[in-house]
Formats: sequence, C-alpha cells, structure tokens
Amino acid sequence: MKMGQKGLSTTAMVGIVIAVAVVVVVGGVTAVLLLQPGETTTTTSPTTTTTTTTTTPAGQPLDGPFEWVSDITPGSGKGSGPAGQDGPWNHRVMSATSSDGLTWEKDNKIADQASVPDAILDKECNIRVYYVDSHNGGLSVALSHDGDNWIYKKVEGLFPEWVDPDVVLLPDGKYRLYASYMPMGGPQDKILSATSNYGITFVQEDGVRYQESSITDPDVIKMGDNWRMFVSKGPTTVSTISTDGLTFTREQELLISGSVTNTIAVENGYRIYFHSGAVGGGMKILCAFSTDGKTWENAVKVLEGGPPGSLDQKGVADPAIIRMSDNTYKMFYKTWIE
Repeated sequence: MKMGQKGLSTTAMVGIVIAVAVVVVVGGVTAVLLLQPGETTTTTSPTTTTTTTTTTPAGQPLDGPFEWVSDITPGSGKGSGPAGQDGPWNHRVMSATSSDGLTWEKDNKIADQASVPDAILDKECNIRVYYVDSHNGGLSVALSHDGDNWIYKKVEGLFPEWVDPDVVLLPDGKYRLYASYMPMGGPQDKILSATSNYGITFVQEDGVRYQESSITDPDVIKMGDNWRMFVSKGPTTVSTISTDGLTFTREQELLISGSVTNTIAVENGYRIYFHSGAVGGGMKILCAFSTDGKTWENAVKVLEGGPPGSLDQKGVADPAIIRMSDNTYKMFYKTWIE
C-alpha cells in the first residue's frame, strides 16, 4: 500500500494549538489573519510522551498521509458572483490529451466553479490538479490515478488570499506551492510560497518570493542550476530568475503575445504555453519554444474554444500541462460556464 493513496496511515496527534490572530472586518466580511502560526506542545499519556509541532493555522490538520477519498464535492454548474463580473464562480476546468504536446483532443470536465488550474505528476505518478475553488472556497486539488476518475480534497494551511497556485516537486521530495497574494484591500503585488510533505496541508515559508505591481499567476520551473518564475502582468509576461527558488529577481518582459503561462521541459529545450485574446472573444491557447528559457519563438496555436453548444464554446485559457510516464501529454485549462 502506498502512503497517502489507497488507505490511511493514521498517527495519533494530540496538542494545543496556540496562535495570535487579528480579526479584520472589511465591507461586512470578517477575516481572521493568523500571525506566527507554529507552537510546540507536549502531551503525556500513561505510557508515552508525544511532542507535536504545529505549523499550520489553528484548526487545520497537520501535514501527514491522507486517505484516497474525496473530502469535498466539486462545484456543478454556474455559481453566484457579483452581477456583471467574471470570476471563478463562472469558470470550469477541463482536460485534453496529446501525443506530442501540440495537437490536442479534448476529453473530460474536472470541476465547475473552478479556475486557474496547475497540474503536476506527483511522487507516485498520480495526476494532481490544484485550482482556485469558488464552490468550496480557497484552493482545492483533484487527484487521479488515470485522468478519468478523480477525488477532490481541500488544500489546507493557507488563507483565502492565496490564489493562482503553481506547485513544484523539490529535490527533497517536498511540494512547494507558489501563489499570488490577493488581499481584501491593497495591491496585488506579491508572490508567496508554502511547502508540504504530502501536498495537501501546506506551511507558509517566510518572506516574499517576488514583488512587483499588478502581478499574478506564477509559473515556476527549474532550468539547469537556476529556477525561473514567469508572472503575468496584465496581458504580458515577465521573467524572473533565482538560484534557490526563494529569492527571484526580474529579468525581462517576454516577447510573447499572451500571459498566464505554464512551462515544461521538452527535448532540446522548453515549451511555454499561454493564452491570448479577450474574454468572450475567442480566447485561445498558444505555445512557443526556447532552448535557453530566455528567447522564445515559433509560437503556434494549440487549442481554441469549441463549437456552439460545447462546454468550452466561449474560449480556452489558463493552460497547465504535464508529461505523462508514457510520454503523452495532459492539458488542464479554464473555460467559461454559460
């Protein structure tokens, strides 16, 4: 039995969570902002003494193995949101399959009221799709052994201000989640990160990974000895670089006509996928190639919205691509619910 999949390896965890919280009320909405989560508590039974370190927000489970069953139900149909506005309540995540990463065949709907997907092949070669979940709030993850049958879990340990997830596997086997920080008030100008042993419950890392005005949608990939993070700035894309995956500095604005990127390694270089166009006006997904991660060329259209009556007739956006163990490709993308 593989840990964290079929069945649950349980560990008794007893402790008192101590945290400092600030309650903020904005526009009638109350938010609890937890400061400095992480206290070590010790409990003693008649036979054993257990020391537990809590490094997640109060009331959240610790970072441990999980049962391979859904603990949430994904959204179905269009949700409710501000009148006349577009947002995750009006989005769905779908999938497509390709033999070469360029020609795609659409297949499954993953979730409604879901947006900005990011996909990885995890340590056990399961597919994970992290996404902004309007139906359940915050971030969630869909997991599958085969790309057809899915379970759904809430991503724990993070606050609702964390959006646009991008998850990478680290050399030590941990998961690192990068996210845009979207506060209730103030600028959206930070990329933050958190780590996890099992990819469900995350612990925030100190500091800010990158800061610049009006940035969203981090896309992080290891290229040789360096990490690159591409961030969206409106309809354009900015490249940043880091030696440790924690401190990024600006390189350049990419000469591609689009944003919300997802980058993968391929033979002799890299492919960057991105969307281009206007919402409701035929938004499509393209990709370009680079040998060094800096100069991108030969952009081609790889996916567009379907015919009238199809689930993605209003266009396609926010691509997330993984290469499977059999060298086929899976794409997860956003579209709009009618």
